[in-house]
Amino acid sequence: MRENVKGKSNILSLLILVSTFLVLLGVGVWMYFEKGDANKGGTGPIKELTVGDTKNATYSVWGDDIEAKLDNGVYRDETQKIFSTITINLIEDFDLDGKKEAIVVIDSSRADSTNELFLVTKEDGKVKTERIEIPLRNNEIGVRNYNGISVDEKGVIRISMDILAKDDAHCCPSIHETRMYWFRENKLVETSPIFEEKSTWKTYRNVEYGFEVKYPQNVKLGSSNVYASPNLIDEQDVEFFKPGVATLLEVEAQNDFGMERDLKEFAESFRDYQVHDTNPNISKTRKVGEMFSVSVSGDTAYAFTLTEMVGMFSTSGYTLGRGLEYVFVVAQNSSGDKYIIHYLENDLEAIDMFNSFKFTN
Repeated sequence: MRENVKGKSNILSLLILVSTFLVLLGVGVWMYFEKGDANKGGTGPIKELTVGDTKNATYSVWGDDIEAKLDNGVYRDETQKIFSTITINLIEDFDLDGKKEAIVVIDSSRADSTNELFLVTKEDGKVKTERIEIPLRNNEIGVRNYNGISVDEKGVIRISMDILAKDDAHCCPSIHETRMYWFRENKLVETSPIFEEKSTWKTYRNVEYGFEVKYPQNVKLGSSNVYASPNLIDEQDVEFFKPGVATLLEVEAQNDFGMERDLKEFAESFRDYQVHDTNPNISKTRKVGEMFSVSVSGDTAYAFTLTEMVGMFSTSGYTLGRGLEYVFVVAQNSSGDKYIIHYLENDLEAIDMFNSFKFTN
């Protein structure tokens, strides 16, 4: 009798334990899905960035002097006489990394006024703001200030600048222009809009070496041949560059050198030469990337990245600026003639120019 009661008691205890476990499991499952549905109106934190997030975040304005906690897009501090307000807040995948972020422009007034540019992101329900540095200096010219920022729905950031020419007094910049940027890899990359109608671009055709390249109107052409014809239609090497800025793309036909060799073998030997170049003018920080394949004019070519190399227009022999990275591409046409093309990495105009390259023979 006692054993029978004891057995029933054990069964009851087991049922209680199982029931408790099922209840706890149900609560856990409910909490999981409730949190997962937060973006659909649940009680958990909203994971995706919203316009409301940008209007109520904290920004370090006025050169990081002021921590401005915005309230519905506005910040006012009567003590320090500062007033900040959001003028632009667009949410898109600006840097093409698969995640949406906001580009925010804040106008702040103190003794005078200034526009400041910010990146706003959201991770695990937490909003983060970060100032986007605006490039205010170039190799040949100094920029005194910028006086306006706009961002369109395609992600093009336009910055109006007052620029000091070489002979300008510091107070009085004589150049007023608007420069255009994309936001890529957490920085501004100067470019013309990639969606610009390409009918405005010019087409360079090399009759002698059989290739063509499209390029923007503000890009200049040059060659290492001091006796080159004005239109450069028969030059072995042609450079496309922005004066005082950088070389965007350069094409060099290789004549008879290496023509009998397999393209990949020739590309590997060219890269190997760069790896073992012992010229004392090369900086210790020079980098040579690994080989990878690309497509040129519909056929396979081979490429690697490089930060310095012998160039055409430099008295020192090294023109690829330190701190800039180029992609070197070794390609060949249908006759087996080999070409070395290099273009400025991460510059959207240079990439467009490279993509427009094609053989015509």
